[in-house]
Amino acid sequence: RDVKMAISTDNGATFSVQTVDGGGSDVGDWASLDKDGATLHLAYRNATTQRISYTQSTDSGASWNAPVDIGGTDFAGGISLDKASGGPPVVGISYFDNVNDQWEFVRSTDDGGSWDAPVVVAAGGNFPEPTSLKMDGTRAHFSYYDSVPGDLMLATSTDTGASWTT
Repeated sequence: RDVKMAISTDNGATFSVQTVDGGGSDVGDWASLDKDGATLHLAYRNATTQRISYTQSTDSGASWNAPVDIGGTDFAGGISLDKASGGPPVVGISYFDNVNDQWEFVRSTDDGGSWDAPVVVAAGGNFPEPTSLKMDGTRAHFSYYDSVPGDLMLATSTDTGASWTT
């Protein structure tokens, strides 16, 4: 599977489809997209490399930068991406680490140019359920379903994801 993007310039009457990443045999799992003006941020699990890949378009999807694999995100699932609004140029990605059975967060503090090491948000899960992430200024909210106790969880950060409380 390739990562593809459908774009409409006529309010959804018609769409054009383009391939964003066709570089592997199975690259498009768990895709998540956010828009900030004309910049589109896209994260997805690249099953070929077994890491989260990130790419961005600065022209509303007409063209895309070459995707980069984010180090330390091996065997990720349940990916959610959000670009912080009203603050520093932070892009965050929440996900489930299938190797260590824990929920993690990785961020870029330079609008996707480079990525910090992943931070453990909570440990003890056993299945990659979808996550949801919302960043606002320096605050971040990460929700996930913990299948062990059967609870919907919420973790919060007040420092753009450097540390978390649940």
